[in-house]
Formats: sequence, structure tokens, C-alpha cells
Amino acid sequence: MLLLLRHGEDDRAAGDDPPLTERGVAQARSTAEALLELCPPLDASHQWFVEPAVVGQRSLEDLFLDGDALTRFRFSSGWAAADIGRVFGRRAELRAGVRSGVQFADQEIGSRELGDVPTEDYGGFAARYTVDTRDRDVLWERGSFTRITYFHSDKALGGESPYDRLEGVTTFVLPFRRNVGYLRLSGGSSLDSDLPLYDTFTLGGPVSLPGLSIGELRGNSYWSAQASYLQRIADISYIFGQSIYAGLRLTAADMSGRIDSIRAEPTYSGAFVLAGRTPLGPVSLSLAATADSDWQLVLSLGRPIEERAITDPTW
Repeated sequence: MLLLLRHGEDDRAAGDDPPLTERGVAQARSTAEALLELCPPLDASHQWFVEPAVVGQRSLEDLFLDGDALTRFRFSSGWAAADIGRVFGRRAELRAGVRSGVQFADQEIGSRELGDVPTEDYGGFAARYTVDTRDRDVLWERGSFTRITYFHSDKALGGESPYDRLEGVTTFVLPFRRNVGYLRLSGGSSLDSDLPLYDTFTLGGPVSLPGLSIGELRGNSYWSAQASYLQRIADISYIFGQSIYAGLRLTAADMSGRIDSIRAEPTYSGAFVLAGRTPLGPVSLSLAATADSDWQLVLSLGRPIEERAITDPTW
């Protein structure tokens, strides 16, 4: 469950079309995914594996123009995949394979001038490398996490047009007595190609860029840096590792090649965070503000809504 309240200055001229939603109201985002996969090992030591899969995804997302949500699309996609990979101990994995399927977008709300995005073929080569030494799923107390993904759309595999998409994230946990700090760096590039709307990078939301609406920035390349410090203020259950933390989160990020053609300075935000592991699951409260006077209040209970960014928590 996620409740999100956001406020920002509205500098539209008189007579301009109103945004899709007024700021300062609750924002909702929904995603759904169906996945069927098999992962048979190729050797006795279970280091090599082959993983065929069928994937279906659907998400309801807003598209923004200079901070205003102008339209809402329902993105849908489905594809078949086949990967071959190798695991390195219990902490690292390298995989590569092919994808082939279709994707499309239906406009739910907003200006009808934009219309629906026609169905496009989707296919190409994909690779992913992951190293995860963290001690738990959320509110980690030690370890690190690194993930690098690459996708090359190829007409020979059914892709509508050729493009490249490279993205990576790394997070370091910095324990300090009973408290903890985090340093996260992430970035993505289209390698001078034009990404389709379905595969553009997104920033915005309590995880990827606090203070902005989910998916508010969307474009062809970006960088982001975030530093957090959380102090343990209460213990609920030592046996189950359930504690409450409070602290600060500072973020700087920049998106280039935005779909709204806006060229802006990097975005800076700060957030007060109250988070914990409880018998009801992970709980967090975030009050964030940007240097442009936007602010955002987010209450999350259980699994958070996905932001469709590489910084989404892994479960």
C-alpha cells in the first residue's frame, strides 16, 4: 500500500490546459506482472543454467510535461525469453539471452491529440550482471548491491527499430555502530540511440528521486546519486531483526533527452525518513522537498509500488 501526497508551484499561463491531476492530492500507480519460467541446471555443480520464460506486464503510468501530468497511459507488453547464465557462489549471477514479443500503450486519460501508441514488435539481445551481498531485503545493515543491465533491440529478433539501453546501479551499506548509512549511484544511457516510449528511463518517486511524482522525469539518459543516514530509534524484536529508524536522505539527479523536450538543471532533493521492519512488514514514511520548492509526503506499508526504475527494491 502506498499513499502519496505532492505539492508544487504551478506556473502555467492563464488559458493553458489544466494538468491531468491537481497537485496536493493522492497519486496512485498500479503494475501487474505474470511470469512463467524454468531454470534447469546444466551441470552437476548447478553453476550453469538455462532459463526459458514467458513474461506479461501491464502498468498504469502518467506522462508529464515540465512537472504537470498531462496524460495517463496503460502500458502492456508480452514476450518470450531464453537465457543462459552462470552463478558465482551465492552472491553473483551473469546471464544473457534473447527476447521476442510485442508491446503497446492505450491512453486512459488526457489529451486525445496524443492518441494510443500503436502495437510494436519487441525483440533483441539482453544481458544482466548482479552481485548482492546484502544481509536482508530491506533496511540492510551490511553488504552491497550492484546490477548492470543491457538490451539491444534487433530487427532480426523481431525488434521494431534498433536501439541500445545500458543501465546500472550500485549501493554500498555503511554501518556505524547501531546505525547505518547508504550510498547509491545509478545511471543509464541509450548510447546515442533513440529509445521508444516503452523503454525510456524514468526518475521520480520516494525511492529513485524523492520530491517528484513517480515517473515524472522520462528520457534517454540520466545519472543519480543518493546518500542516506538512518539512526535506530527503537527495537521491536531483536530475534526477527525488527527495528525503527529515522534519518535523512539527500539525492541529486539529472535526466537528458527528456520526452517533454525540457532541458533543465539537475534536481536536488532532501527527505526526512522514518522506516522500519515490523510484524506488519516494512513500513516507511518520507517527507521530501526539492530545490524547486516541490514537496512530497509518502506513506508505504508492505511492498512499495514499483517505479519501473533499476533502483526498485528487489524481492
